[in-house]
Amino acid sequence: MINRKIAVFGCKSTTIFLLESLRKVVDIACVVTIDSEMGILNEVADYQDIGEYCAKNSIIIYKVSRYDLKSERDEFFFKNNNFDVAFVIG
Repeated sequence: MINRKIAVFGCKSTTIFLLESLRKVVDIACVVTIDSEMGILNEVADYQDIGEYCAKNSIIIYKVSRYDLKSERDEFFFKNNNFDVAFVIG
């Protein structure tokens, strides 16, 4: 396994496909996603709740406070989790 702190951002079936592929070669530190209410509000096509997948695979999940990631809570989270690489899919 590659020793990097990797995050995956997403909330779609393609996010799960990416996670399945990446997990074969790297550890995923965290999945950053939105809840279903935010998905509906922002009309996200093919929205998938990633929580169940993460729970089954022991992956930490962070649900953002705002879609644009600009809440104090979200900024604090990213400043305190120095990810080496982030994959954004969606």
